[in-house]
Amino acid sequence: MKKITLTLLLGFLALLSVSAFTVLFPNGSAIGYTQSPADGGGGDCSDCHSGGIAAPVPSFASVPAFGAGNTYVPGATYTISVTVTGYPGFGFDLEMLNGQLSASTDAGTFVAGANTLVHPPSTYPTNITHKTPIKLGSYGQFLWTSPASGENVYVYAAFNGVNLDGTPNGDKCVDFTQTLLGTPTGIASGAASTPLLTLFPNPASDELHITYSLAKNSRVLICLFDLRGQLVAQLLDQTQEPGEQLFDANLPTGLGQGIYTLCLSVDGVVTMKWLVVR
Repeated sequence: MKKITLTLLLGFLALLSVSAFTVLFPNGSAIGYTQSPADGGGGDCSDCHSGGIAAPVPSFASVPAFGAGNTYVPGATYTISVTVTGYPGFGFDLEMLNGQLSASTDAGTFVAGANTLVHPPSTYPTNITHKTPIKLGSYGQFLWTSPASGENVYVYAAFNGVNLDGTPNGDKCVDFTQTLLGTPTGIASGAASTPLLTLFPNPASDELHITYSLAKNSRVLICLFDLRGQLVAQLLDQTQEPGEQLFDANLPTGLGQGIYTLCLSVDGVVTMKWLVVR
């Protein structure tokens, strides 16, 4: 009887160990595995996941798009989407740092979006990671507001292709790095005049009031994007005179309920706001 009891107990503990792994880590708690220098020389997802054959193929894209040479506008907000092909699902862990040293800290700020979580600094810098395993055909999305200083930004990420069998076996990890550069001074100076953008009501259903101010004659473009970064509607494209602006927009007929990104571009300097449609 004691032998049977001990065997059952060991089996239960083994099951609990696997369950804890497959529940906690898919919920984004396995942070600090980006292989960034600020992670203390830590590993990546391959420390636990193994056995996959082909390396997953990650994609890292933004709206608005980064400029030539991976440049960004200081102080601007970008909607960033990440996805992986080659496996039924994936998870990821990502940091954006102001350097390549162990003392490096956050460059910019995150706001979680579709299928993502933000983990505030603890032992490691702020991480953006998956909320649950993201299935093939979907994506993880978040907002990133870039540093106003225009400093170099170093992206460190680990993308883990998973077979969704509930274990760490048969999965494959690939690391991702990218350097983003602040736009040249002549362009970045325009970011200082980025207008204050307000939306009312928010949530909205049919009509939206958009207010902002212009310091000089400017070409103004107002667009609406869905969470996949696809253009839903162009609401305005015209040159306007300086001063306070109020634009009353009618939302597209048949626009589904959900979260959208409204982008205000003033002479190429972009300001973005979440818009909830109900």
